[in-house]
Amino acid sequence: MDTHVELSVSTDNQEFNCLRRFPLSITVGELKKRVELLVGIPYKSMTLQLRAQDGAAPSKLLPDNSAVLNTLSIMNGMILHVHDERGARVPPEESFNAADEVAFHLSDEKYNQKKNTVRSWLREQKWTGHEETTTDKSSETPEKVNIKLQRCIVHGLQGQPIKPGRVAYIGDVHFKPGVWIGVHFDDAVGKNDGSVDGHRYFDCPPNYGSFVKPQFVEEEAEEI
Repeated sequence: MDTHVELSVSTDNQEFNCLRRFPLSITVGELKKRVELLVGIPYKSMTLQLRAQDGAAPSKLLPDNSAVLNTLSIMNGMILHVHDERGARVPPEESFNAADEVAFHLSDEKYNQKKNTVRSWLREQKWTGHEETTTDKSSETPEKVNIKLQRCIVHGLQGQPIKPGRVAYIGDVHFKPGVWIGVHFDDAVGKNDGSVDGHRYFDCPPNYGSFVKPQFVEEEAEEI
C-alpha cells in the first residue's frame, strides 16, 4: 500500500508548476503548511483544489483542515491547485539573475536574529565576506569543501513562490563583491548551469542554478 502520493502543484500564477510527494498520513492543514513553503502563499489564505490530470473530472475543494489525505481518494498524478484568497498579488518576477539581487528586503537586525539561515552558518564558520577585509581569503573559500547546509529554500518577491533547492557553492564570485550562495534548484527556475561568463562555480543542468545573496536563503526545515 502506498504511503505517499505524487501531486502536480499549481497556482494562479501559470508559470508555477512542480511535482511533489506528500505523505498520505498528514492532514489537509499539514499539507497546506508544506505547500506554503513551495508557493509562498500563507496557509491561512489558501484554498486547495484537487483536479484530475486530464481535466475529465471536475475539481473538488479539499475539506476542513482536520481531514487526513488517505481518506480523500487522492491518486498519483492529480493536480493540487493552490488558490490565493487574497486576490491578485505582485506580478511574477524573473528567476534570479546572477548579477541581480532579489527585490525583497529584511533588515539586518531582524535577519541576524533568525536561525537556520546561511548568514548564521557563515557566522559559525567565521566567514563574513566583507570586502574591506585585507586577509587573503582564497584558502578559506568553501568552494570545494563539504558544505553542511545542504537543503535550502530561497525567498523571492513577496507573494511569489518560495524556491526549494540545495546549497552548491558559498564564496566569492567574479561578477559582484561579497559572499554569494550558489543554489541548485529542484526545478528549472534558475538562470544558469552553475557558471557565469565562463566561470564555473558548481555543476547543475541549464536553468537549475542561480546565485543569491545570503539574506534570501534559509535552511529547509524538513523534506517536503
